[in-house]
Amino acid sequence: MVRDLMYTEPWNEILDNLSSSWPLYHPECGQIIGADLIRRERRAHCEIGEICLTASSGKTSLIAKRLLDSKQSTPALISKAQQELSNILSYGALLCGSPFQALEAIGDFTRYHTVITRKGDGRSLKDLIKKHARIGTTSSRMAALEALCEEAGRWLSWIHHRSRKAVQLADHADALIHGLHAKLEQGIGLGLDATFMNPLLKMAKGLLTTYGHEGFPVVMTHNDFTPENLLVNDNGILVLDYQAVDMAGTAYSDVALFTTYLETFAKYPLFGARQLTLLKQAFLRGYDAHWLRPEVLRVYQLKAMLVFFAYMSPSNTRSGLLQHLRSSYYRRWLQSWITSELNAFSGAGS
Repeated sequence: MVRDLMYTEPWNEILDNLSSSWPLYHPECGQIIGADLIRRERRAHCEIGEICLTASSGKTSLIAKRLLDSKQSTPALISKAQQELSNILSYGALLCGSPFQALEAIGDFTRYHTVITRKGDGRSLKDLIKKHARIGTTSSRMAALEALCEEAGRWLSWIHHRSRKAVQLADHADALIHGLHAKLEQGIGLGLDATFMNPLLKMAKGLLTTYGHEGFPVVMTHNDFTPENLLVNDNGILVLDYQAVDMAGTAYSDVALFTTYLETFAKYPLFGARQLTLLKQAFLRGYDAHWLRPEVLRVYQLKAMLVFFAYMSPSNTRSGLLQHLRSSYYRRWLQSWITSELNAFSGAGS
């Protein structure tokens, strides 16, 4: 194994411990030959490593996510890793007996503020949509994408129904308006037209007052359930990234994230509204969203769109002329989207 030139000491320890403990997880694997870090990528608050574990029975690919943050202490990072590992195990328990794949956690490496999972095969649903959901795409490709979005809806519905705890009432609506106000202020700081703030807040309060009295279903929410975190393979979809899980969130937030992410593809000229609408309808059909109010969902979609806008802005992503142009175009597109939402609300209320 080649280690000295490319590995730091924590990675050496992780690989050594993984090699020695692997037979405990998989006794049938045979003799362990070695564990090698074949790829390492530094991200904003973590380091992602791909590990190839070689045994006499064959090779296994693993993904190690090592949390890194200079502003947090080591105990705090360990605690975050423990929570993420717990989230993966909780979702695995909920998926037990389901027709869906579950992400498999490998051991407990949280003392290194690291979470290791078996690497999932396939391509992200985001990449498949970008490639095949364009204007002029064939009906067979659209049908395949609709089937995947419908399965994503069924996956999420399975989780939400089996983790449903209770119903929250007006206090959650107040928190939603407060969060929406904060996202609007952030968007204005990033260049969004400030004249949208009061009409949007008025629209949101009106919708919640009229339709939010039935309460908000409390479930375990993924909070990053987007096509970017869904891998597609021969067995269907595999959902990734459990860092932001909320054990007592509202079902609206996950549904809004997925549907709003689909709508953001409309900012590209090659994607037609019809194709994206079909994908959104397929997802909602799979989810069977009869227990959610479409009007309340619109408020959550608005908040999700502002979250995506902040993510796309140059201050939070890579800088450069291309990124600046993309952000400016997205800002204009978002303002047009907000205008259409306000017009639709005004038309419904007249």
